[in-house]
Amino acid sequence: PPAMSATPFRIGISPDVLDTRGGTIFDPAALELLAAPGIEWQYLTAAEEKLIAPETAAAYDAVCLMLGRVTRETFARGAGRLKIVARFGVGFDTIDIPACRRNVVAPGSAGASSAPAASGSPF
Repeated sequence: PPAMSATPFRIGISPDVLDTRGGTIFDPAALELLAAPGIEWQYLTAAEEKLIAPETAAAYDAVCLMLGRVTRETFARGAGRLKIVARFGVGFDTIDIPACRRNVVAPGSAGASSAPAASGSPF
């Protein structure tokens, strides 16, 4: 088998996934998947999560966000380590998809429903 990289895959997770008791709003078993060898994760600070800055992009391979914003400013110094931007929930209104694509960063949505959010809407 191929040798494992000495550099861990780093993931920053939105602090918005914590409830008032400090537990996750989703099944904690999901975090157990991140206990795999070669993966490091931590919760982003509220300031980091509000707008993913170039320094944050340089520090993480992936970010998992609820309300955090990824804009062209995120990539002011290139993508850094950042390869994946995942959104908890529906939609990409806080993620600049063209900026991600220009910087070869894959956007994705975790836990989104495949059903339309506004079925029957006149808009």
